[in-house]
This record gives sequence, C-alpha cells and structure tokens, in this order.
Amino acid sequence: MTNRLLDSRFSCDCGKEHYITIKKILIENDAFNKLPEVMDRLTKKNKILMICDQNTYQAAGKKAVNILVKKDYDVNLLKIKGNKVVPNTDNLNKILNRITKDEYLLACGSGTINDLSAYAAFKRGISYSVIATAPSMDGYASSVSSITTQGVKQTYNTKPPEAIIADIGVLKNAPKRLIQAGYGDLLGKTTSLLDWKLANLLFDEYFCNKAFHIIEDELYKIINTKEGFNFRSEKNIVSLIKGLINSGLAMQLVGSSRPASGSEHHISHFIEMFGDDYNLKMPLHGTKVGIAALFTTLFYLELKNIDFSKINLVYNKKNRIKKIKNIYKNRSKPILKNLEDRWQKDNLLKEKLLNSKEDILLLVEQNLKKILKTRKILQQKDTLNNNIIKQIPKKLTENALKYGFEIRSRYTVTTLLDQIDKLEQLTDKLLNKYYQ
Repeated sequence: MTNRLLDSRFSCDCGKEHYITIKKILIENDAFNKLPEVMDRLTKKNKILMICDQNTYQAAGKKAVNILVKKDYDVNLLKIKGNKVVPNTDNLNKILNRITKDEYLLACGSGTINDLSAYAAFKRGISYSVIATAPSMDGYASSVSSITTQGVKQTYNTKPPEAIIADIGVLKNAPKRLIQAGYGDLLGKTTSLLDWKLANLLFDEYFCNKAFHIIEDELYKIINTKEGFNFRSEKNIVSLIKGLINSGLAMQLVGSSRPASGSEHHISHFIEMFGDDYNLKMPLHGTKVGIAALFTTLFYLELKNIDFSKINLVYNKKNRIKKIKNIYKNRSKPILKNLEDRWQKDNLLKEKLLNSKEDILLLVEQNLKKILKTRKILQQKDTLNNNIIKQIPKKLTENALKYGFEIRSRYTVTTLLDQIDKLEQLTDKLLNKYYQ
C-alpha cells in the first residue's frame, strides 16, 4: 500500500497532475476499535447514515454501530432489502431519498453497497467512507461506480471514499465465494493491464507507468505466492485486499477504470447483461472476470500464432451495426452510441499494425510468464469454483467473447482480433476445447 500517496497532489512523469483524495486506509485486526477516531478526523457531524444490507449488517455493521454509539455517535441505518441486492437505479434512489445534510454517509459492504453509496454521495455532493466487508472486488478506492440503468451496466464517475476501514478478521471470515470473486477480479488485471499497453502501442492512448505499477506490483506478489493462495490465510487476505485497493487507487490516479478493466470485464458485463435470458444463476462479478480472463489470456497467447502480413483489416460500420442490433436487441441503444463514439478513434490502419507487429509480439513475450501463471491459477479447481463456471451456457459465453467488446468505448485485445477478422474463429476454437 502506497500510504504516502494518500491525500496528496503531485506531478507525474505521464504529464498529468494526480490527486488522491482518500485520507485514510486502515487494514488491521480489530480495525473497528479505531472507527470513532477515524470519523472524528473526517467529520464534525455527530449523525451517521449507514448503508448496508442484511448480510453486511451481520458481518460488520452491527459491531460498527455499537462501537460508534458508545462514542456518542447517532447512527441511522438504511438496510437495502432483498436476497440479492443489485446496483440499480431503484436502490440508488432509496439512498438518495434518505440522505440529509446533517448526516455523514458510511457504507458497510462490498461491491454493490459501495457502488450505490459512492454514486449517491457524488450525486448529493457529499463525502462518504466505507467499511469493507469482503475482499471481493476492486472498487473500494475507485472513482467510478457501476450502476445498471435500462438493463445495461454503466460506469459513472464518482468521488472515492474519504476512508476505507478493513477489519482483517471480517475479511478473512467472509464467505469463500466472495474471496474467490476478489481473487478472480485481481487476476483479471493481467489482461486489463496488457489491454491498456496495447492501446497505448497502437493508438498512443494516454498511459501512466505509476498507475500501471501500483496494480502490477501487488498482482505479481499474488500470482507468485510460493505456497499457493490460502483463502483463510491472514497473510494472503491482506495481500488480496491491498491488491484490490491499489487497483482502485490506480483508477483514481488516471480518472477512469482503464488500468483495471479491459476485455475480461467487457466479457463479464455481457454475461451479466444477458444472464437472465438463459435463466442463469449469476456468478459474482469477480468470478465472471476470472472466467473471462481464462479466455483473454489465451487471446494474447494466440497473437503469437498470427501471420500479420496475411491479415485483412475488417472495418465495416454497417456490418457492426447489424451485428449489434442482432445480438443486443432491445439493449442496443447505448451500444450503438459507443460505436459512434469510438468509430474514428479505433480506426486501425494496416500500415500502423504491420509497423507495430514486433512491439505487439514483444508485449506478449515480456509478459508471457505472468500470462501463463495467471492461466494456471485460474484453471485450478478451487480458484473460481469450476462447477459454477460450467453452468454458463456455451452460447452465452460465445456471444460474450465475440461481442462483449462493443459494451465500452475502449480498445482491447478483443477489439484488435475483431478488426483482423480473427475473433470469431479463435472463439470457436477455444470454446470447442473448453466445453468438451
């Protein structure tokens, strides 16, 4: 954890001035005992509105409330109801309607609760902090939130929390499937970082080495754990939550999710968008990201086998529009807007591709050990729970791999493979092996 970056503004070699607004990251055993001290530092308000659901209240909220009340804080609870709380506009409005000017907003939860609270705080122009209840995702320190609007998962700019309070005991005792999700999410950074470098290589997209290494350094430690990752090891859990929080810090540095979300996230979002159409019991976000990374790592390996001199660039807008309408159907509108936004920006000339061939192959070669190590870990039965993976219908996975890149206006390895007319062929090849 790079604590010296917290609550600081500095000029960077990337040419930008970065500003980290988070004031405190507390990762300790019995961290709740310091919660009143943290609140005293952050706010003069005596009233706190705590956002949670039934599960996160039992895991951490109840204890946090008792400790705050003993220190004369007036805590009001908003428990979002439902067996499966989702980050949609209905739940967002529940929070927006409860926020008052004399209360400090404190989220108690992981992905959904944090996303909803962060965006609600941003919409109301107030600050908030978060009690982390599981090392399940990378959004704790992020400056963006994922909210489902009109059936499509959209990413919105928000304000990061002022503080992240993570009690190691709570994290270590989180349901295993949540820890697996965080592990999958972090392992997915292997390809999100490569996608970022690929876009920088082909289109000179903005790139920041500091943000890149904030993620890569912790990721490297995780994938090179000699004794393997133990889901109940305090040491491993601390490494995992640090890696996930660092991913959020990297996103905050560059002002977008670019360093931590690439082709693997687009595939995950597609599966989530269309899961109901297949009556799919939806895996957690990070689990889906890990599943997607099984394929995106292979896409990068397949780049080594492509004869770039013989490829034909396919860049047909009418054909793309037709495919989007056919695949996305009533969800097509925002996807078509993405196409308009990215059309000129993503236009790759063959001369540029051929001139970049050696650099692309070098990118793969320099990261080959990391790609292979990530794949090996993801293929282990205990990493993601392979029983869940096999429940995703082949057709849904196929469409996610072939068309998921359309979800975001962001260049990735799947965008490149589509442009050189290799994505459908490689997808069929990989899926035939995977679903045997």
